[in-house]
Amino acid sequence: MGKNRLPRIILRDKTGKLLFEKKLTGLPLKEEAIIAGTVKYYDDPNPCIIRRSAVMRLFFAELSEILLSYTDKEAVAIETLPPRFNELTDFPSGTAILEIHQ
Repeated sequence: MGKNRLPRIILRDKTGKLLFEKKLTGLPLKEEAIIAGTVKYYDDPNPCIIRRSAVMRLFFAELSEILLSYTDKEAVAIETLPPRFNELTDFPSGTAILEIHQ
């Protein structure tokens, strides 16, 4: 992956059926993770869109860094991802495989 380029993420179920295909920033984040982030960084449990967006940018940067360790792999089983990845992301039901494309 290029340093300034976010990867494209493809999510599949265990049969290989396509569930999701977007840039990393299109991956849904868990609402509770966003709120926890705004409390941590801004002491704000009811954040405005600006604070939510700032926390989401931080999380996507963190997720991108995690994915850098998978640059030599095209597909990764969801259960093998670091716990932090699963703490932040809200995968569609049935997701089994994450494909990383440059």
